Amino acid sequence: MPEEESLAGYERIKLDRETTLDQQLSRIKETGFCDVSCMYKLYHFAVIFGRKIV
Repeated sequence: MPEEESLAGYERIKLDRETTLDQQLSRIKETGFCDVSCMYKLYHFAVIFGRKIV
């Protein structure tokens, strides 16, 4: 990864507001998504899945 992209990532992280995984999943469900789950989690990184039926 180019250094410029890496530095941009660190700047973006400064804006993050950490919440628990349960809080994130609940918020996604509240917005109308179903089948919400965490597919992968490592430290502060998670891949979350949800379906929204329109």
